[in-house]
Amino acid sequence: MKNIIFILLLSGILSLSHPIHISVTNIDYSLDKKKINISFRLFLDDFDKIVSEKYGIELNIGKKNEHKNSNKYINKYIYENFLIKLNEKDVNSKKIVFNKRKIEDITIWLYYEIDYKTKLKNIEITNTLMTDLYKDQKNLLIFTYKNIQKALTFNRKNTLEKINLK
Repeated sequence: MKNIIFILLLSGILSLSHPIHISVTNIDYSLDKKKINISFRLFLDDFDKIVSEKYGIELNIGKKNEHKNSNKYINKYIYENFLIKLNEKDVNSKKIVFNKRKIEDITIWLYYEIDYKTKLKNIEITNTLMTDLYKDQKNLLIFTYKNIQKALTFNRKNTLEKINLK
């Protein structure tokens, strides 16, 4: 039942206050384009709340009184709570480039990319998005490369996952 509610909420069919705490991250690795695309989908109200609690800043994303440095704080939060290692090497925030954001109903999409010219053997992900705000927070991640697709779930107790592509 929770899966059905989640799908309805994320598709915009329901726009009520959401009863679950969930995010979705997609990582698509394209060796031909030499890029790793990362997209995050978060509930907008939760994201505003966590940034306010952590940094004392009211972002008001998408509103007339949106904070003038909202992208700075969006990136700060993402870079602190989503860490990635490629082939055992940390990828720092200078290499994870913020492309754009898009508000869709009650959610926000955040788009990033990493230029990566080396063959990817493994990827290690630490995902603590929103886990310090809600005890029941679940962060789903879908990793896609060629014909490989992996689905991972992160939560307060499980914040680290590794995918081997050998």
